[in-house]
Amino acid sequence: MIHDPHWIGYLSLPLLMLGAFGLYALGRRVRPAIAALGVSLTVTGCLYIGGVFGLFTSLMRGLGDVDPGFTDGAIATYAAATADHGAYGLTRTLAQLALLGLAVQAMALWREPHIPRWATATVILGCTLFLAFWDIDNLMIVGEMCLIAGLLPISRELRRDYRAT
Repeated sequence: MIHDPHWIGYLSLPLLMLGAFGLYALGRRVRPAIAALGVSLTVTGCLYIGGVFGLFTSLMRGLGDVDPGFTDGAIATYAAATADHGAYGLTRTLAQLALLGLAVQAMALWREPHIPRWATATVILGCTLFLAFWDIDNLMIVGEMCLIAGLLPISRELRRDYRAT
């Protein structure tokens, strides 16, 4: 069942990109260049997160079906496929651009008059925690809670801005 959270993350990536464009819509009013950099990093990182989640959803499911006689070979294959060097290490590192991009977008919103500064600081803190504890799920959830707490008031401003147009 370890692949289920990765499936949820994989299938929610379009929502993360949609949210990045929403943050860009708010941030471009105050700091357009920083907002554009942030959305570019986020979208690029989302492509690589898709690769990381795709690896885990296919690899973990396959490992669950390995014949017990091939366990040693499966473990060796898993170790080689998820080693920090090579394609996986590069893909995982580039996937972190998504969180870096969200933090940059929060920085672009710092001077937005209708968004509380604590909300942008909380998003930046959440991204920092998420990146600092990458692959440590119990600690990444703390960063995720910070992201949710900071993005709620920002989403209210996005809805208010949408209704005004």
